[in-house]
Amino acid sequence: MVECSFNSVEKCLFTLFTYVRLLHKELSQQAENSYEEIKVETVKEAVLKTAKLSDHYGGRDSDSEKDATIGDVDNRLPSND
Repeated sequence: MVECSFNSVEKCLFTLFTYVRLLHKELSQQAENSYEEIKVETVKEAVLKTAKLSDHYGGRDSDSEKDATIGDVDNRLPSND
């Protein structure tokens, strides 16, 4: 489930749509440049970039929250065990 802290539903949906487009673009470019399977690291980098964009464009409610890190992304992604 995705939680949204924005004041309006429209802004929340627009932001979410933008993140999905950025992730799709990143993965598409990676796939075009290589015939290899897309690695989990690429997904982690894309998620981290969108988290940083969220921070920059007001996705966080307070300055007390820390910036996203690769460790945060690792904790949210399924493992490759």
